[in-house]
Amino acid sequence: MRILLDLQGCQLADEKSSFGNYSRKLAKALLQRGDGYDFWLAMNSRLPNISKLRQEFEPYIAWHQMLVFDIPGPVALRDRKNSWRNSAAKLIRQAFIEHVDPDIVFLSDPLSGFDDDAVTTIADRQAVHTISAVFNLSPLLHEKSISTRWKTWRHERIKSLGKAKLLLVKSETDRKTAETQFGLDPERIISIPEIRNRQKTTKEAERLGAPTTESTQHSLVAHASKQEQKFSWAIIADHLLEEFKANAQEETSCSKLRGRHNAKQMPTHGVARQTLYTALRNIKETIGPTLADLAASAACIATNDATSSKPRIFVDVSAIRATDLHTGIQRVVKNILNHINKIENTEFIVQTVYICKETEEFLYDKTYTTLSGDTKKIEGTAIIYGNNDIFLGLDLSSVTPHHGRKRLQEMRERGMRIFFVIYDLLPIHYPDFFPEGVSRGFTSWLQSVTELADGMICISKAVADELIEWLTKNQSDTYDHTSKIGFFHLGSDIEKHPAPTETSPECHDIPRPMANSPYLLMVGTLEPRKGHAQAIAAFDLLWQQGVDINLVIVGKPGWKVEALIKKLNAHKQSQERLFWFNQASDALLLKLYENASGLLVTSECEGFGLPLIEAARHKVPVIARDLPVFKEIGGEHAYFFDGKAPEDLANAVQNWLELKAHNEIPYSDNIRCLTWEESAAQLLDVLMKGKWLYNWPSNRNRVAHSRNSTGPGISRRHTPPKRQDSDVAVSP
Repeated sequence: MRILLDLQGCQLADEKSSFGNYSRKLAKALLQRGDGYDFWLAMNSRLPNISKLRQEFEPYIAWHQMLVFDIPGPVALRDRKNSWRNSAAKLIRQAFIEHVDPDIVFLSDPLSGFDDDAVTTIADRQAVHTISAVFNLSPLLHEKSISTRWKTWRHERIKSLGKAKLLLVKSETDRKTAETQFGLDPERIISIPEIRNRQKTTKEAERLGAPTTESTQHSLVAHASKQEQKFSWAIIADHLLEEFKANAQEETSCSKLRGRHNAKQMPTHGVARQTLYTALRNIKETIGPTLADLAASAACIATNDATSSKPRIFVDVSAIRATDLHTGIQRVVKNILNHINKIENTEFIVQTVYICKETEEFLYDKTYTTLSGDTKKIEGTAIIYGNNDIFLGLDLSSVTPHHGRKRLQEMRERGMRIFFVIYDLLPIHYPDFFPEGVSRGFTSWLQSVTELADGMICISKAVADELIEWLTKNQSDTYDHTSKIGFFHLGSDIEKHPAPTETSPECHDIPRPMANSPYLLMVGTLEPRKGHAQAIAAFDLLWQQGVDINLVIVGKPGWKVEALIKKLNAHKQSQERLFWFNQASDALLLKLYENASGLLVTSECEGFGLPLIEAARHKVPVIARDLPVFKEIGGEHAYFFDGKAPEDLANAVQNWLELKAHNEIPYSDNIRCLTWEESAAQLLDVLMKGKWLYNWPSNRNRVAHSRNSTGPGISRRHTPPKRQDSDVAVSP
C-alpha cells in the first residue's frame, strides 16, 4: 500500500511549536512502524524548511521518495489578488497527488493557507482516501472581528475537514468541538486519548483474563481518562496504520493494489493533461490569470510530472563543450560518458547539460551525448528535471558552481541529488606549482562544491583522504547538510578508445635513434610539479657516467615551464638521447609504451597517476616517486624512490637498472588495470548503489559500503535509528 505523507504542516511549524513537533514525530513514527508500506513524503516548494526536513527524515526514508511539488504563487488567501492562483494551485496539487498514485494521503495539519502559500484543501475526488491530523483547532475558533476573506477561508477549511475519511485530534475537547461547532461526523473523528485508552483497556482486560465486553471497556476507559498518562507515538502510528489499511481496502479495489508491480517506483504516466487544462480554464474568479500566471502554472505541471521510474543523470560538460584541450581530465570525461551512455537504457537515462552564463540555467547539450533525436531537438533549452534525477559534475568546470549556484540549490531543494567528481586538491596544497590566482580560484570552487553537493566522488582514495582532511580544517559556516565521499579508479585502455589524431609533424613511427637503445618513458603535461627538470638533470648525470639509457618525454607544454622548454629544445642530447613529443597521437603513445624499458613518474603530487596503469596494461615496469596515491595504485608492483635532488633520482635509476639486469625489479603485471568500462561501473556503483567511503560531517566519518539501495545515490538504513526523537511524549 502506498501512503503519501503531506508535510506542509511540518514546513510551516515553528521549532518551538509543540504542534509542529507532534506532526514531525507522528510522521517519523509512521515511517518507523510502517515496515512493508510504501511511504512517500510531499513538500511544497513555496514553503520553507525543505532542506531541513530532508535531512531530518533521511534516516527514515530514501531521498528520492521525498517529493516536492510546485505551485504557482503567491497563493495566500488573505490577498484577493491571489484567488486564481490559489484555485489553480489546488488543481495542480491534486494532479501531483494523482501522479504519485497513493492509496492514502495523510495530512500533517491542514489549517494553513490564509497567510502563507500552503495548499492542503481536500478535493472531492480525494476525500475517499484522505486522513488528517489536526493538533491545533484554535485558528478556527477565532472570535475577533475578522475579514470576509478570513471567514471564507474558515468555511473552506471546515468543509475540507468534513471530506476527510478520518480526523485525528489531540484531545476529547477538540473532538467535541469538531462535532458540535463544525458539524463534523463524530464517527470520523478520533482523539489521541481515545487511542491510548483503547490500548490500556485491551491490556487491562488481557491481564485480568476477561473478554473486553462493552461494559468492561466502558468502565476501564472511564478509569483511564481520569489519569494524565504518557503516550507513545508508536501506539498512535500503529493505530493509524490499521486505519490506513482498513480505508484502503474499503475504498480501493484490490486490482489497484495488485496492479502496482514495483511499489517503490513512480507510475510512468501522470494524470490526463487535457482534463487538468480544462479545469484550469474553467476556474471562476473575479481576478483572472495573467500570462505570467498561465506560464507559471504550465511550468509547475511539467515539473511535477517530471519524476519517472527511470532516473536521469544530467552530466555537466560545460568546460569541455567550450574548449576541448584533450587534457587528462577531459579524456576521463569523454571515456566515462562513452560507457555510461552505452548502458543508459537498462538502468537510467543520460543527458549531457551545460550552464548558460547569461541566463544561469542548465541547458540540454547534444555534443557529448549518444541519445537519439530527442536531445538534438531540444538542444539549448532549459532542462526539466524530477525528484528521482541526479546532477553529476563530471567535468572540472569553474563556471558551473559560480553561474549555476542558484539553480543547483533549487534543484537540490526539489530532491535532485547533486554530485561532483574531485580530481585532486593540488592547487590548494601546492599553489606555487600553478599560475597566479589558480589556488585562490580553486579553493573558492571547492568551497562552493562542498556546500552544494550531496556527495563528492574522488578519483582515488588518497584524494578522498585529502578531501576529508581539508574539510576538517575548512568547514564552512554555511555547511548545513551531510555529504558522502567516495572514490573510483580510472581506466587505461586507450587502444580501444583513441582520441582524435592531432595534426602533427610526428609520425606514428618511433625515431630511429630511439629504436636502437633502451629508454624510460615519461607521460604527462609539462608542469612544474611533474618533476621533468629533476629527471633531465638526473639523466645528464647518468649519461656522464656512461649509462646506456635514453629519456623520452611525452606531453604538451603547460604553464610556468618556459625555462624547461628552452632547455629541452637546446639540450645537446636532443633527438640523440633525449626526446620530447609535444603532440603525440594515441597511436604513437601506444608504440612508445610497447617499446619502453620502463615508465618514469617523477611527479611531486598527483590525484591519480593514469600513466601507471597505462604502463601496467602494456606490462611496462614502473619507477615512481613514493607518493600515497602511487602506492595505492602500484602497491608492491612498482619501484619507488625518494628525494628531489638529481642525484637521488640518478641513483634510483642506476639501482633499478642493476636490479633489472638480474630480473629482480618489481613487475607491473599485477597492477590492477581497469578498462574504462570498469571505471565507469565503479563510478556508477558509488553514484547509484551508494558505495560510499565516508560521511561528512560525522563523528565517525567512515561508513561501510552498502550492498543494497532504495534509490539513486543513497542507501537507506534497513534498521530504523533508535529514538533520534523521543518516542514518548506527555499527552497534549
